[in-house]
Amino acid sequence: MNNPRLNTILNGSSTVIPEPLSLKAGLTDLIFQDGMIRQIAYNSTPICNRIYFALRDHYWNTIPGSFTIIHHSITPTGFAISFKGIYKQDTIELESLFDLRGNSSGEIQFSFKALAHTSFYRNRIGFCTLLPIDHYRGKTYRVIRSDNKVISSTFPDIIEPWQPQLDIKSISMPIDTSSNLTISFDGDLFEMEDQRNWTDYSYKIYSTRLSDPLPVPVERGTTIEQKITFTIIPPPHAPDSPCDNKQNTPIILDTLSLSTCKVPQIGTCLDCPKQYTISPEYISQFSYIRFDIFFDQPDHRDIILSIISTCRTLSITPEFAIYCTNDIQKELALFKECLSVSGIKPVRIIVHLQSETIVSETTITTTRALLDQSFPGVPLVFGTDRYFVELNRSRDVIDLCDHICYSLNPQVHTFDNESIMENLPGIESTILTSHTLFGNKKVHITPITLRPRTNRSNPHKAGGPDMRLYGLFGAAWTAGALFYSIRKNVDALCFFDLNGDHGIFDNIRKNVTPAYHLLSKVASFSGGYFHMIASGNPKSVIAFHLEKENRLLFVIANLTNTNQTMEIKNQMSGKAQIIDKLSFEQLCADYTKWEKQSQQVTYTNEITLSEYAVLLIERDL
Repeated sequence: MNNPRLNTILNGSSTVIPEPLSLKAGLTDLIFQDGMIRQIAYNSTPICNRIYFALRDHYWNTIPGSFTIIHHSITPTGFAISFKGIYKQDTIELESLFDLRGNSSGEIQFSFKALAHTSFYRNRIGFCTLLPIDHYRGKTYRVIRSDNKVISSTFPDIIEPWQPQLDIKSISMPIDTSSNLTISFDGDLFEMEDQRNWTDYSYKIYSTRLSDPLPVPVERGTTIEQKITFTIIPPPHAPDSPCDNKQNTPIILDTLSLSTCKVPQIGTCLDCPKQYTISPEYISQFSYIRFDIFFDQPDHRDIILSIISTCRTLSITPEFAIYCTNDIQKELALFKECLSVSGIKPVRIIVHLQSETIVSETTITTTRALLDQSFPGVPLVFGTDRYFVELNRSRDVIDLCDHICYSLNPQVHTFDNESIMENLPGIESTILTSHTLFGNKKVHITPITLRPRTNRSNPHKAGGPDMRLYGLFGAAWTAGALFYSIRKNVDALCFFDLNGDHGIFDNIRKNVTPAYHLLSKVASFSGGYFHMIASGNPKSVIAFHLEKENRLLFVIANLTNTNQTMEIKNQMSGKAQIIDKLSFEQLCADYTKWEKQSQQVTYTNEITLSEYAVLLIERDL
């Protein structure tokens, strides 16, 4: 995809995305792209999401690579590709030679030899192998450890908090009832983790092990080598050609789905010091607006008073996220004093102690003692400002909470478009595990961002805005995030920053992002009902419709960078708005005009959506 203007529309920048290369090794299919292999399938059955080389510095930042193919030989039943990767950032300079081979038996070998041109510290160098949750969940696997001891176990259903395996020399598991896969690892000690803890939708096998002392010093001139081998054991009478590709099954939308749940409160974040002049019409659709209060800022009292003034001026129902220092009693008392005299009732109050990764019993009891009686009926929410993994590994303290919270983003570990979309079901997994572990506690996912936020306690850790939020990709991902969270019953969802330097609504230039159009429309249905629309291929297209009072809204989103055509079983009609590459410039430049434009449509047989497009159809019931 080398069209700069189209890249900007789709991904928010003109950056070129490397073209994928389809490869075959016998009955094994895979894609080679940007130094990794992905979508590995045997006889059309997915067996591995991807294998990639990861270099992480001592802050856990991923060092990107630039790749040059040295040699390639590709046949209908095999391939051999050698390429070079260069990794440069700050004091790190590493060069790696990769060799990727596949033969007609289905065997794949992927190896590298890396050379450090500088001395540096790292937390990881090596291959990461991502196994698909849907295919392996609940299945038995066998591990051979480095001491040749054999262990049998089962891939976890609910999210496993700690590493299921700490020493993997090879792992074997069934592909189907008659075929098996063995993956062998050479060059380091490998272990497995359940990446759903971070809303990635895979089981990951990786090195360096997390129990090893980190960071690891790497001296200039150090060489590192690893190799991964996929071996397929086929059935006695294996077919000569693959079955129909399960990735390309027809997409059929059934609008009569009976799966129903309540639409949660949907909010967004407002940066009060950067609020500029926000008009009430641009926030009125949201159930609430989140305000962050950091007590390590010297002007925190003035910030609280400014937030209160903004809430009065714009008639905002606020959610307060309070970040306290160790002087928590004094800080909560100040917050209570300012808010009590304002007459403003927040929708909820989230309390974090900045020195805590997960809330402590002391923080819970201190907060309740100071705030419970002053704000009756206002939920006090506890948990973590980080990821679900912190709740999963601290289950006892979560039992003390009535309302729990965690944040999420899809780029903790991988960053390309396909990975981000591929990880969407991981959101659902965290909610299901929360319900399983913690019963009827209310779940608040806040905030939801496309990229990790800037870490105030670790400014060296990369974070901040992702330009893809400002393209069609951002809206399509938002639609998927809504789909996979609402249908599993959450209490509240808080998406993105509304304003500021990287907000989804730019009040200075009067520009909005595609994600804002979608989010504000869906947020207006909070308190209504969600109906999932079954899709023949939810990795490509998701669909749902919402009902509230006498209104109905269909949402259909293409999660891919290619056109998708879907068959519909029942007629869809109403006033339609399409967020796509044809409407992009107008919807971003003139919010009010585009919102008023809609076209009466009736779909009876099929719908085609272009890359990352979102279709909204609204009508009266």
